[in-house]
Amino acid sequence: MLECAFRMASEALDAKADVLHKAEMGTTLVLAAIDKDVLTIAHCGDSRCYFLRPSVGVVYQTQDHVNHSVWGDFIERSFFSYQRDKAEVEMKQFVMQTGDRIFLCTDGVCQFIAPDILTRRSIDDKSPEDVADVIQFLCEKFSKDNYTGILVYSG
Repeated sequence: MLECAFRMASEALDAKADVLHKAEMGTTLVLAAIDKDVLTIAHCGDSRCYFLRPSVGVVYQTQDHVNHSVWGDFIERSFFSYQRDKAEVEMKQFVMQTGDRIFLCTDGVCQFIAPDILTRRSIDDKSPEDVADVIQFLCEKFSKDNYTGILVYSG
């Protein structure tokens, strides 16, 4: 089902690029789908997902699909118009437990907040609102890019 959705997303991106006179466009993807106690994480690009368990810490963290070079950073995998071969989505599955947390975020969050600080704040023994407020404060203080994040607590 997800692979079909990814193909449809690529087709929609190409169609929009056609409307905009062959515009070059692209986007990264990170998602978490939960079915009963099974978590599926899908990732393509430099947006990130952290799967956290308060008693353990980081269970899984996506790795950016970025090539670092002297000329700058280049996203190797992403949904680019007319380049479906680059939309290679990485997927992993896990069994969730009560208390697990998932944090999905754009590169504007994870590139400007140290990973250990970000993960420690995400598993703080606080309400979701309080954790989100701390992460937002850190983004406002340190991020030089746009930032978006979604924090999910399993019940």
